Amino acid sequence: MAIDQGLARFIGVRRAGRAVDRALGAARSAVLPGISVGALDAIAAASLRRSGAESAMLGYDDGLGGGAFPLHLSVSVNDEIAGACDPDRVLEPGDLVTLDLAARVLGWHADAALTLCVDPRGGATSPVEAAGERGGLARASRLVTIAGVRSVGRLGSWDAAVGMMHLAADRLGVRLLRGYFGHGIGRAMHEPPALGHHRSDLTAGAEAVGRALAVGSVFTIEPVIAWADTDVVRDGWLDRTSDGCDACFCEVTVGVGVRRVEVLAGRGNLLFGAS
Repeated sequence: MAIDQGLARFIGVRRAGRAVDRALGAARSAVLPGISVGALDAIAAASLRRSGAESAMLGYDDGLGGGAFPLHLSVSVNDEIAGACDPDRVLEPGDLVTLDLAARVLGWHADAALTLCVDPRGGATSPVEAAGERGGLARASRLVTIAGVRSVGRLGSWDAAVGMMHLAADRLGVRLLRGYFGHGIGRAMHEPPALGHHRSDLTAGAEAVGRALAVGSVFTIEPVIAWADTDVVRDGWLDRTSDGCDACFCEVTVGVGVRRVEVLAGRGNLLFGAS
């Protein structure tokens, strides 16, 4: 029965993950100088409708004072980490952009995010093509997340995976920010356990960590990085760095199988330029 339930979860989340990846790909292709956050949101919403999916973010209230989330898609720019920024904001050449989306299909949820730069020549760049500090941060966000995925599959321990993400960050010259967590996902967008990505966030929940890596479990990996340690301030739904430095993240939804860890959403983060 447990195996059957785990398989059903994998299948359901994978289906939702495909809708998430298609919508993120559509939005990513539209990241051009002069496009507004609201226009990107409309593109993602239209893609979700074509997939028979709906945004799990629109109307979501996390109980922290921001109220109902007003958009289908989270678009964060430069020093913005996550949340709902001004839909009238227009992207400019060189901007660092994180697109984050959770969707629901037939009652199952998936969640993913990707980071890219707006090419000064026009259009978005893939992580391998992006130049400069912001391009380096976009590449690093992807590589730190991949280090987490690989470590979960190889080491079977969330604490060890966090250690490997820190090691990857150190090699790339970036820092993981405290206070950001992955989460279980399935019938709800946020399910237990909460999985800290920074070593200082691993002090509680050893039992929950063990459950997260059990065969059949499904959860997100989403480390937030910046070039240096920084505090975070929140305004409504929007998180931003307190010192104005750039920050970003890539996110995948993974499922722990008997023989391997499968990426169920955010597969575009595994290949340069993929969507």
